[in-house]
Amino acid sequence: MKFASFGITAVTASLLSRFSHAGFPDDEDGSLNRHLARKLGKNDNGNGIRPEEDNHTIDLIVKYKNEDGHIIADSYDKTGRGRDISVKYHTEVITTNKEYMEALKNDPNIESVEVDSEIYALPNMRGYVPTGERGRRLEEETPYGIDMVNPEPRLEQGIHPIKVCVIDTGYDNNHTDLPDLDANDGFSPYDGQTWDHDGHGHGTHCAGTIGAIGGNAQGVTSLNPDPTKFKFFISKGLRDTGSGTGSGLLSAVESCIENEANIISMSLGGGGFSDIMNTLFNTYYEDQGVLIIAAAGNDGNSAYNYPASYASIMSVAAVDMNGVKASFSQYNDQVEIAAPGVLVKSTLPGNEYASWSGTSMATPHVAGVAALVWSHFPQCSNKHI
Repeated sequence: MKFASFGITAVTASLLSRFSHAGFPDDEDGSLNRHLARKLGKNDNGNGIRPEEDNHTIDLIVKYKNEDGHIIADSYDKTGRGRDISVKYHTEVITTNKEYMEALKNDPNIESVEVDSEIYALPNMRGYVPTGERGRRLEEETPYGIDMVNPEPRLEQGIHPIKVCVIDTGYDNNHTDLPDLDANDGFSPYDGQTWDHDGHGHGTHCAGTIGAIGGNAQGVTSLNPDPTKFKFFISKGLRDTGSGTGSGLLSAVESCIENEANIISMSLGGGGFSDIMNTLFNTYYEDQGVLIIAAAGNDGNSAYNYPASYASIMSVAAVDMNGVKASFSQYNDQVEIAAPGVLVKSTLPGNEYASWSGTSMATPHVAGVAALVWSHFPQCSNKHI
């Protein structure tokens, strides 16, 4: 807001008068100064230091308790305004100086503050290289994983379409073997990165297992081969490079919720345990009725990988075509289920196909089966499925 025609003293007096009756903190803890700084465009945190004056910046995910906390968090951002993740659940990301993190944590209007971590498409976490041929297919093939999780006689899709949100590197919306999605069928939290472009291939591969078109005499079929009987929503939680941020992931999840997805499929991981993420995922599971599925991890040990190891998320391990645990697959007490994840053939950008391996490839098998079953029992909750 600009105050070109007003004196600064008059404006300050007006704001002080307004704030004194709005339930804002008094000036003893410096909060009022920060509110005024933001309203007047100063953006100086009440310490006389502008965040942009210091090159040691950091991205922080902030969960605030109330509107006062929202304004305070904004005042620490180098631009004077954070980027909302979820207004409903009081969460945003800010860019600020590292030394301000403790001050934010100690503010009574702030619930929690965490460093915005990096996340990855799982096959790349430890340099795991996808294997198998890459090319076009002129006749339709049923990947072995489809036969394992939905053997003959197959359960056909029900009459109640289920919406599956795939959070990954995007989706090749020009692939002839994938459903053609509308402009409002996706979301990207990253500038210059669109959901309907997949510069990596990981997201398109995962989507193909869930919903590649069947009966079209080309490529591969899937667990939900009739695109008129289920719905995709694509949320680009990872950039074309295969990496992203925790705040980007949470924004992606929020977009799935806002667009009424029944199932969320996430073949990604990175960072440690997060109180903010744990709380939000539990809220989405308990209050929004969403079934959230994620890849257990590709480190081949019993360590916890997140987000899969949060209690509200179904963690998926990988097995091969003989039902034997894949050597790379995580195994721990948070793994609920296993699915085919070795040399899984699916779609890639550019009307191509390849066989890739990872718990990333196992996860869409579970999401696809969940959608298939739920389409017959719409009265069931996420917990029933």
